[in-house]
Amino acid sequence: LGILPSADDCAFMYKYASGYFKSKGFQHYEISSYGRPGYYSRHNTLYWEVGSNWYGIGVGATSSLKGKRFIRPRRLSDYITWISEQQRLIHEEKMPDWEVSNDIFDGECDDDADYLTNTILTRLRTSEGLNLDQFRSDHGDDAHRSVMRGAQLAIDLNLAMTFDDTQSHERHLRLVDPEGFLFSNTIISSIFMELGILDTP
Repeated sequence: LGILPSADDCAFMYKYASGYFKSKGFQHYEISSYGRPGYYSRHNTLYWEVGSNWYGIGVGATSSLKGKRFIRPRRLSDYITWISEQQRLIHEEKMPDWEVSNDIFDGECDDDADYLTNTILTRLRTSEGLNLDQFRSDHGDDAHRSVMRGAQLAIDLNLAMTFDDTQSHERHLRLVDPEGFLFSNTIISSIFMELGILDTP
């Protein structure tokens, strides 16, 4: 087996790839994807959108409906049992349980805290970033202030920035490409600690 590249080598390659693809007309539209304008992956674009609807099929697959994400059973035996139950409901002309209420689906669906964390996780991994005005409207002033406190060091170090969208004029927070993307886990963890989602060591 070969030797894996060091963290420094990985960072160099990530930044090199970002510069190279940009020089060829590709945009770094999310943390691990590039595309020319108008040719972004439909799957990726939908996945990173808050409140989008899509189905995941198979064991452990994640779906999103009506703004909530849920996971199908992860073990094959549980999945087979779950499929049988869905077939029974449909045969009885009842709605599948995940259509009626995500809250009873496999015990693994979004609550309000999950929705908040998913919003931050998905949006800060895109070049558009997190819409702060929409976030404040959805989650309140306290959550908004916590996000900004958690992101402040990254902003001070030029790893993140706030800006006003040229079309909607709404305030956004985004990670700087590529340096901010490299430290995305650290920056997002800092935000989660300010929100009380992660415990401090």
